Amino acid sequence: MPLSLEDIVTRIGPTLAGLLQINRDKIVEPPNAFIDGIEATQSIQYYKSAEHLSNPALRAPDNAVVLAAYKPAWVRTYVRAGRLSSFPGVSGQLTVERRYKGFLWYTVGTYTPQSPGSVTAAPFMDYDTERSSVFNSLNFIIPAAECHGNLRLTVRLTDAGGATLNSSSVIARATLLAISPRRLVVTRVGPRRLRRSEDCR
Repeated sequence: MPLSLEDIVTRIGPTLAGLLQINRDKIVEPPNAFIDGIEATQSIQYYKSAEHLSNPALRAPDNAVVLAAYKPAWVRTYVRAGRLSSFPGVSGQLTVERRYKGFLWYTVGTYTPQSPGSVTAAPFMDYDTERSSVFNSLNFIIPAAECHGNLRLTVRLTDAGGATLNSSSVIARATLLAISPRRLVVTRVGPRRLRRSEDCR
């Protein structure tokens, strides 16, 4: 039979019992699911590179590859269960903010996950398995029109009932601009008349 607080006070004294009560009140239960990492990518990206690149010289921080401006980007959110058992039905929302005036941020859009719209959070998952399938992450798409500048990406995880589980933010740079090919006109210089001109790309 568990002891009541009165029994504890009687056995160990009021001072120590009070400390136990205070510490019990400070215990925070782990979330059912939390964000383990966020990757913003258009084809290739650094994400936990130390887990698959043996040469330290080839590693880089997460999201180190600069995104191309005005092209859509995927935001893959990797989630973990907060306890030893898997937690299904994890969904969420992506908020995209853009920096202006060097230090201010404004919201440019909020987005829901791509189909199937939710993921099961596992307590553990190896690197190759997780990244090899989009069904192992919660995925969002930033439209091309909004993918430019310095962006702050904030993902809020929710359970099946819509309650917030966890949130996290990363910074992504979408500042790489495409350069149009130059148009060069090639002419023949010599004593004879110009024969043709070619448009080279």
